[in-house]
Amino acid sequence: MTKIRASDFQNPYSAYSSEFSSLDAAVMAQIGIQYHPGTDVQDMRDQVLHALEADASVYQIEAGRHVDAAGHVNDVFLVYWVSGDAYRRWHAEHPLESWVPKPGERSVGLWVESLQVPARRLETSYSTQDARWGMAKNRSKELNPYHSYFGSMRDRIHDAEDGGLPGTVTELSPVAVMSDSRLVSFEVPENMCFIRSPQGWRHCPDAERDWFEEKMLPVYQAGVDYLSENPLDTGCLSIRKIDVHHPADAQVQTATLAWWQSLAHLEAWAHKHPTHLAILQSFGELARHFAPDVTVVLGHEVYVVPAGGARAEYLNCHDRTGLLPFLGHLSSAVSDLVSDH
Repeated sequence: MTKIRASDFQNPYSAYSSEFSSLDAAVMAQIGIQYHPGTDVQDMRDQVLHALEADASVYQIEAGRHVDAAGHVNDVFLVYWVSGDAYRRWHAEHPLESWVPKPGERSVGLWVESLQVPARRLETSYSTQDARWGMAKNRSKELNPYHSYFGSMRDRIHDAEDGGLPGTVTELSPVAVMSDSRLVSFEVPENMCFIRSPQGWRHCPDAERDWFEEKMLPVYQAGVDYLSENPLDTGCLSIRKIDVHHPADAQVQTATLAWWQSLAHLEAWAHKHPTHLAILQSFGELARHFAPDVTVVLGHEVYVVPAGGARAEYLNCHDRTGLLPFLGHLSSAVSDLVSDH
């Protein structure tokens, strides 16, 4: 395997990655409750959280809130299991249909987007060795020299080296797929890519926190907005930026969750588009100004889906939810909701 990193390259700052020698596969799921603003879903939130906390095979639960382009609120749980078998057991005990709202609450939707990805197809990058978000909570971290140059993400993913993991979704044609009063479920195509990018700054010293909020966060938001508004041009088929509120002492305050048509589509935006180049420039300015004591928490988890390694399920959700507009036509399971409890 050939690395892209030049032999004489000098990293401008330190970065860390999770240690994967004992990892078979990473397993995580986004579980969403979708509703109109003002709808009371507290009981449902509590039920989902209780079911997750009662499972000893869950090692990380984070939660936040996102308002989507249709104006619906989405309460999102980010959950990590120790194994695929453990997740499948939990899912079998708590299928999406088991959370079906009461007849008077049918404006509430539910969705799950799950991943089971071998270590050879994923990578992590952290701005601090003390990263505790996502899968970092359960793994040791090590200094990683493969960062801060174009192509470094591919260098960190074993199977992506030498141009591996090409996309399989070559054409996109948005189709309105409704999940009103029914469950729509489908496999995510092989070699699609998912990235989670967090931002944590409230713990920073005042000067660094102010710099991040005033100078870097608006630049980052501009990149998120561009991707949200241009899915066909970019290959970013779904993007959610959530405000994290659980646990109460969460290390990060926001998390961006995005599905890409392929790793190459993610790279193309990251390497070439002005909105991402502006993000890189903004972070470089912050890093140079506060070095060597940069404390803002940044980084990402990147997963490239194997065949059968990811699934999306939507129940009673609007037709612009997640991957429904682009992949809902692949649905292998459509079932009506039960009418009563």
